[in-house]
Amino acid sequence: MVLLIALLITLSDQIASGLFKPLVERLRPGHEQGLQDMLHYVNGYRGGRYGFMSSHAANAFSLALYLTILTRRKIKWMPYLILPWALVVSVSRIYLGAHYPTDILAPLFLSVFISNFVAAIYLYITNKYFKDETKSDSDY
Repeated sequence: MVLLIALLITLSDQIASGLFKPLVERLRPGHEQGLQDMLHYVNGYRGGRYGFMSSHAANAFSLALYLTILTRRKIKWMPYLILPWALVVSVSRIYLGAHYPTDILAPLFLSVFISNFVAAIYLYITNKYFKDETKSDSDY
């Protein structure tokens, strides 16, 4: 499960930053001429030039959903801890003036697909190579 987190983060980060940011080329709020003087910056942080979609939000939501999917039967409290964490990480990006609200909403939807894809890989590997005769993850 832990090894696949590297794949999960790589996918979410590269799709958000490597694909969508250069494709959409929407300036971050801190780089918009009409907004620059109206924003509150923490330590002068404005982020890179383009902001759609937030890599922080994509990574946080992908990790939160992945862990929720894989631990939902044994660690029932996991979503109550990790989903609010992902939301706080994402909203902090708006507070910092680094992203618009849609920059953190879009990765939420993207992360549903990424986390389910990587969770399916995990379940395939565990069912094929590490199957315990007394337990079944097949009802995923």
